[in-house]
This record gives sequence, structure tokens and C-alpha cells, in this order.
Amino acid sequence: MKIAHISAECTPLIKVGGLGEVVGGLTKALDKDTILILPKYRYLKIEKIKNLRIFKKNLLVSTKKGHIKTNIYKGYINNIEIYLIDPKNQYFEKKRVYGYKIDIEKFLFFSKASCLLLKELGDIDIAHIHDWHVAFMAPIIKENLVKTKVKKVVLSIHNLGYQGICRIGDVDKIGYDGKYFLDKNKLKHYEGKIKLNLLKGGIVYSDFIIPVSNAYAKEILNNIHGGRLSEILQTKKNKIKGIVNGIDSKSWNPEFDEFLFHKFSKKMPPEKLIKIKEENKKFLIEKFHLHKGEKPLIGYIGRLVVQKGPKIIKHAIKKTLSENGRFVLLGTPLDTQSKKIFKNTKHRYAKSKNAVIDFSFNEKLSHQLFAALDFIIIPSLFEPCGLTQLIAFKYGVMPIVRKTGGLSDTVFDIDSSKEKNGFTFNNFSTEDFDKTLERALHFFKNKKEEFYKIIHKNMFLDYTWETISKEYVKIYKKLIKQKTF
Repeated sequence: MKIAHISAECTPLIKVGGLGEVVGGLTKALDKDTILILPKYRYLKIEKIKNLRIFKKNLLVSTKKGHIKTNIYKGYINNIEIYLIDPKNQYFEKKRVYGYKIDIEKFLFFSKASCLLLKELGDIDIAHIHDWHVAFMAPIIKENLVKTKVKKVVLSIHNLGYQGICRIGDVDKIGYDGKYFLDKNKLKHYEGKIKLNLLKGGIVYSDFIIPVSNAYAKEILNNIHGGRLSEILQTKKNKIKGIVNGIDSKSWNPEFDEFLFHKFSKKMPPEKLIKIKEENKKFLIEKFHLHKGEKPLIGYIGRLVVQKGPKIIKHAIKKTLSENGRFVLLGTPLDTQSKKIFKNTKHRYAKSKNAVIDFSFNEKLSHQLFAALDFIIIPSLFEPCGLTQLIAFKYGVMPIVRKTGGLSDTVFDIDSSKEKNGFTFNNFSTEDFDKTLERALHFFKNKKEEFYKIIHKNMFLDYTWETISKEYVKIYKKLIKQKTF
């Protein structure tokens, strides 16, 4: 069984968000059955690839303006074959992965070049494509625009909020007829719009679709979460199965975490675990000159975008301080609305002894925070899966989350579930959040022994890729055996 994963991101080479974490963790767990295809970004962590060499020199990728010479590199990472696509132009020379006018053009090119590479590689059982960036590979393969020997195509939907809306001319640029796909049963965005939707193309043409949690797989079938794609997803619902994400058991393990001054393990008795967690908390308190004493430490770690509920996050800082707690925010406002919401926040809390606002991407600090926090908040508007709560479990942190998507699949309220492992609220509002935070802090203050028993138990929850990847293998095997799934 040979599986080719094609993605715009993959840890540890290049990561912007959860996509990179998931592709890196999943391919690593699948090991030798897998090959990986990525763009050769200028700032790729190339030193992590072993035995990197030219596989194909000057592969000609035809476009409307002529052929683009493209080198293909081959190497190995985590025991799997990796191929890097390196066109002799500026597509992947920018400082960031996303955020440029040429994003659509460069990822359409990458999709076509990846299909040409698959043709070179011969028999591939499954091409597993990830999100809108490479979704056009499904139409290319199924329409025989490039005659590969790929047997089946699987699409992972990591976030339906990003769909790759483009013009007919964008498809024309890579040498195909954009008008051909302007059909409601193909890539037409929606009625009344003369645009194409690349993610829709992946949905229409793929043999199977895997959203990144079971709850999210159900949510995207309705208009609220479906982003105008719910109707087409409904027609494919028998070929959709959600699988919750996993985490890398080596990268996220407090027993061996290189960034921690005080390491700890789930194997420790709760009393020792508590003491070491307190040492990690003490380290952060001293690092940021926070108020000492018996106060809970609450945090938020992650991107600050509309999806994540920035207004509630900002409100949570104020509410935590009013409840005699401490708050640490580590995240970067990435969209216009979030930047506006957090514009003066850092200045406002600059002299506070109970709050830290850090608008940076700091991997080391994120690990140290997980090791020190008592609670972490995830008040998302929607959340396909989320990795934060899974990491929190591993590091003995109690999650406070809104019940949506993968958060619903993994976090169960202490007051209403036998599987109790965190605190949840239903409505996307500061009022509901406040009630839940108050419940959590009351529990922490008055039932501390039970609190520590639960976080210790949570550390044994198995959301590692070694376990989760088995669900993917089941789908792969069944898909290969059957002509139709």
C-alpha cells in the first residue's frame, strides 16, 4: 500500500498552524507506506531532511505562458520519502506561506506539478490531499488531465472556512480550461457567482472525505458551518467520515520536553506531579514578574483570528483578574478584526502583576506555558478539531472550551459527564463563558484534590498519532479493495 500525502505545510519543515502539525504527525505515524510532497519554500528547514538530492531536473510544467522548468528533490524525513517541488520562478521565495496575491496561482501550479510527479512515480494507491491548496489535484487526476496511476483520491478537510475561491482565468493560467469547471456539479462557487471553488473541486472529485473530527463532519453538512458547501457535501455524506486529530507523542511529552526546566510524567504519583507543576508555575511567575501567592493560572495559546473568539478571549483576561486569577496570552492577531480588538490590550496590561500579553509566535514559551497552566481557554466560534485541548491533557492542564466541532468530541464537562475531563459551555457569548469560568475557579478552589485527580487521569488519554493513524489505515484499505466506498 503506497500513500502519497500532498500538503502546503508539514512539521517539522514548515508550519503555520494545525495543518502542518496534523500532516507531520500523521505521515510520521504511517511511516514507510507513505511519501510526502511539499513545495520547496525558501525558508524550509531543509537541514532536517536526510540525503536530499535532485530526483528530476527541469521537469516541464506547462502553463498558459509557456513551460516552467521545475526541479524535484528527493530525501527522507522520519523514515518516509519526501519530494520537494522547486519551480524556477518566485512562487515559493516569499517570506510567508500565505497572504499574497499569487497564493491561488502558486498552489494551482503546485497541484499540477504534484500530479506530474505522481505520474513519474508510477503506481500510487491513494493520493491524500489536504485542504484547498491542493484540492484541484482531484479534478486533474479524475479528469485525466494528467494521466497518473493513482487508484483513489482522499481529501482531508482541516478547515472549511478556507476554500480557495478563484477566477476562471486562474485555472486557465496553468493550461486548463477554467470554463469547463464552471458547473454547479463541478467547481462553480455558487449560483450567481462566476467564480470557481477549489475546495469544492476536491469534494466533488475525491473518492472519500475526512474532516478532522466526527462532530465537525456532521456540522459541515448544515448551512451554518458548511460555508455554502453543505449542499454538495450532503450528496457525498456516505463517503465522509470524521477522524479526530492526534498529537506527536515525542514533540508533546512533558517527560522528555527539551523546553521544560522541570519535566514530569503521568507515571508519577499525583503528589509529585503537583509539586513539579507548581515549580513550572513558579518559574513562569518569576520570568514575567507576576504576583506570587495562591492564585490559579489561566492561559490562551494560539492564533488570534475570528474563528477563535477574540472578543471572548480579551474579555477572559479582565474576568480572570476580577476573579483573583492570573492570565497569560500567547498568540498573534492575524486578521484585521482581531488586530482591532487587541489593539490596546498589551499596553493596558503592561504594568499588571496578574497578566501577561505576548503577541509572538514562541514555540519554547508555548511548551513552558502548557507545563505551568492550571486552565486553558478555547472559546472558539467553530473548531474543526483543535490540538490545544489534546496537548493540555498531556501536560495536566484543564481545558475550558465551547462545545463545537472537535472540542465536543474530546472535552466533557465535569458537572454533566461520566468522562469528565474539563469545562464546557454552549453559547458563543461572554455570559456563558463567565458562568463556566466561575464554575471552574470554584471547583479549583474548593475541590482541589479532585481537580488534580482529573488532570492526572487526563494525562493517560491517548490522542497520539500512533493510535489515531490506525483509523486512516482502515479507510485506506477498505477504499483500495472496493470499487466504490
